Amino acid sequence: MGDIRVLPNLKKVSISQWTDEAFMGEALRGTQIVYSRKPNPNFLSVDEVLDEEAWAAHIQKSLEAARGCSVELLVRDVYTLHHNLDNARRAASIAPEQIDRHWRA
Repeated sequence: MGDIRVLPNLKKVSISQWTDEAFMGEALRGTQIVYSRKPNPNFLSVDEVLDEEAWAAHIQKSLEAARGCSVELLVRDVYTLHHNLDNARRAASIAPEQIDRHWRA
């Protein structure tokens, strides 16, 4: 991939579920380029009830890989919530909990 930091005007890099997160975190650490993480939408749409522990571990893995980077978490491609908006609400509250636990500790 080379050194993406030399690309002019690069502001953010999309980190999909197929990306080597640790590699990208290392490449972006210490730069002004945003580590834009798109967590796996299957956590919200496959099962009828959110597996909170698995979701928290998934977010934690991303946060650990992105330590020292500017980060945004962007949930996309969720096609169903099984009529359970609480899954989305709870997922949205788990992310800041993980940030508090692993970045501000």
